[in-house]
Amino acid sequence: MNSAIKQQKIISDNIKKTQQNELNEYFYKIKRMGELKKENERLKIHEKQEKENAEGGESKDGEPKEKKKKKDKPKDVKGTSKRLIGYITEHKRMLVVVALCVISSTVIGVCASLIMQPIYKILEDVVVKGVTDKEGSIAGILKYLTVMSFAYIFSAGFTIIYTRIMLNVSVKTVMNLRRDLFNHLQGLPIGYFDKHQTGEIMSRFTSDVNRVNDLVSSTFPTIISASIQAVMTIVIMNIYSWQITL
Repeated sequence: MNSAIKQQKIISDNIKKTQQNELNEYFYKIKRMGELKKENERLKIHEKQEKENAEGGESKDGEPKEKKKKKDKPKDVKGTSKRLIGYITEHKRMLVVVALCVISSTVIGVCASLIMQPIYKILEDVVVKGVTDKEGSIAGILKYLTVMSFAYIFSAGFTIIYTRIMLNVSVKTVMNLRRDLFNHLQGLPIGYFDKHQTGEIMSRFTSDVNRVNDLVSSTFPTIISASIQAVMTIVIMNIYSWQITL
């Protein structure tokens, strides 16, 4: 009798424990669903605010969007720029190679366009002045076209090289930037996460860092190429006619 009572008691205890565990699991799921729901609501509010900021007008708190955009700007623009340049200059050798490739590509491209001048002159001699040596004229045009083709091929080759190198530099820069952002985030107090929404923090890691990626990959070569083209254009214009240039 005693053993039967003990077994029955053990069975009832196990049933109670199982029921209690099920209740605890059920309440945990309800709690977790509530947290996820709140998080989704926060993300929706953040997305709505971003859309309103992009469209312009006034925000929910009645403050003009232009003023809010000003708040997103860094307080220390010079310091932020120096830090960003510091990330980029970690790859000095690659940047030197990129600069040389950009200069070579731009110079070759400009020089290739100058080859059209003697071709126009040959065509003018044949068509307008009636030069009878057409075979020599055709041979001269083919020679200049061959040189111009090789020039553009070399220019395109240098462009491909510096484009791939700049993509590599931008990827490494973004990787280092995100790593430092994550490490900095780990050291922030809990109060920071209470004041800032999760979507806002994730926006810093995604959209803002992607803008830096676009800046690094395209702006640096474009600045060098545009500067060289401007200088060479002015020099060539002065060579042909400094009076017209002035």
